[in-house]
Amino acid sequence: SISAPDLFAGGTITSAGSSAIIGTEHPNAGTIPDPFGTYAPIQNAFAKLVSNSGTSFSDNPQAVTTLSPGTYSSWNIAGAVTLLPGIYYVNGNISLGSQASLSSGSSSGVTLVTSGAFSMNAGAALAISAATIVGSTNGAIPGVVFASNSSAGMSFGGNANTLITGLVYDPNSDVQFGGTAQGRTSGCLELIARSVTLQGNSSMASNCGAYGTTIYSSDKAPSVKLVQ
Repeated sequence: SISAPDLFAGGTITSAGSSAIIGTEHPNAGTIPDPFGTYAPIQNAFAKLVSNSGTSFSDNPQAVTTLSPGTYSSWNIAGAVTLLPGIYYVNGNISLGSQASLSSGSSSGVTLVTSGAFSMNAGAALAISAATIVGSTNGAIPGVVFASNSSAGMSFGGNANTLITGLVYDPNSDVQFGGTAQGRTSGCLELIARSVTLQGNSSMASNCGAYGTTIYSSDKAPSVKLVQ
């Protein structure tokens, strides 16, 4: 279910029933401008993606690994991976197996920039947070936790335990949230994508003032909008 004062879509809005959407629907609202289409930190990060550049990372289900910011060609995560604060460039796909976990740890402050698909199997766990305005280190973009220029899509799937804080920016592809995907206790999870599918207990909120992301609003009250 979605509860918000207003919901906007460039195309149609389809729900499972009358109680699934609480708020005023605005389907076929035309093209909603992408507020980050010319945002220099994201666009400059995309310019640093180079096909097949960097080292590949893969592990096994029993492995416990800490990764440092840098450039990678792909991630195939099966075990437990903790990301140190900073910006990560992945010139390929990111996949999480059924026993995998990916976390930014207690320090948070991570930006993942990728040119490939992101897929997360049922049973995997994801707990990552973007940097705040005052807490950015090692090149992390405040407020941006995922940024992709790919058309391959993102899937936060299954019954996965998924906690994300910040902006998921994937304007060229389809993004699917399933299971318990949601923002952390801060209530900050914004999403920009070509299309959005919400299933299970997935939830979003735009309490992102400390992270510096754009807050969409109607004339009268803050609102959540699906941007296309």
